[in-house]
Amino acid sequence: MTEVFLNSVYDHLKASTNPSYISVTLEAADDDLLTGLPSTSYVQVHRDLTSTRVIYNILAWPVKPVISSDAQSEQKNTMVVPVIYFTLYGHNPHTGSLEAITNVDKVVDLIVPQTYHDQVRGGISQGINPATGLPGFFLHPCKTEAWMETMGFDTPSNNEAKYVVWLQTFGQVVGL
Repeated sequence: MTEVFLNSVYDHLKASTNPSYISVTLEAADDDLLTGLPSTSYVQVHRDLTSTRVIYNILAWPVKPVISSDAQSEQKNTMVVPVIYFTLYGHNPHTGSLEAITNVDKVVDLIVPQTYHDQVRGGISQGINPATGLPGFFLHPCKTEAWMETMGFDTPSNNEAKYVVWLQTFGQVVGL
């Protein structure tokens, strides 16, 4: 399931955006989504803006298994909620190097389109990116599961389409 999700995201981003860099990393350990831990597999996208680099990591977070008669089937039918983690690096004119931007208001100003500023405040959190182990920001997924259910994506069917719709909806909020 994680592989379907990540390959769908990768294919869509590669075809529809102009990233500076894009890759997909698949970890064998992600076969066990029943741990309740986020995926360590991810799609990484770099975007270079004027004097700022944004590195996005898109990964899957298992939220609930679909009830079935055996554990093997349950594992394969775990609902996955996608999460976007991102880190911004700004050019430091004094040192000439890129340094992490840690102020959430500056992050919003740099990557969130003006039309979403009010809606996204409070929806961007800081935390450790499970894919990289580094601090950064993420678009808080607390309402993602409800949104996916409202859109009819609460079953494991039609995985590819639901992830592309999710990416088109939530990706644009953080400039992806």
